[in-house]
Formats: sequence, C-alpha cells, structure tokens
Amino acid sequence: SYTFLHEERLLIWKASIAEGEVKFLDREQKPGLIVKVGKKDFRVSTGKGIVKVTEIQPVNKKRMTVESFLQGYTLTPGQILKDQTDFHK
Repeated sequence: SYTFLHEERLLIWKASIAEGEVKFLDREQKPGLIVKVGKKDFRVSTGKGIVKVTEIQPVNKKRMTVESFLQGYTLTPGQILKDQTDFHK
C-alpha cells in the first residue's frame, strides 16, 4: 500500500493493527492522522482504529525500517498522510 507525505509518495511495506491503543483514538480523527511517533515505528489513525507502521520506502529510495527513515525525515503527531485524491480538493 502507499500514501503521501508532503506530496511525496511513501510505500508501506510493514504495518500491523495497534491493539489496545484506543487511548490515542478520538472519534473526530481523520484517516491518515499520525497520532504517535516512536523510535522504531509510527502510529496512524485509520478512522476506525490505529495501525503501527514499521517499514516504508520513500520514492526513489530503498525499502527501510521506520527507525532508519526517521534519521533523515521528521514525523510529528498531527501530520496527515494523504491519498493521491486529496491533492485535487
């Protein structure tokens, strides 16, 4: 699967359901909202739950762990991951 961060495509290679993390979930959170950033993963709202992303691939880069990704990129809670259709709104 893939998403966009600041109009840059990110392939998501490994993600799992973040069980028991409802404390981060607000009924008004939009899908794609980054709710938590750790050293080795980040958590994203799906609108119905939260997924934990652990491996991604930025465009024109090699597949990498989120830990490696965060050495060159900054993610913060509150940022939104988008799908391509969001750019045309």
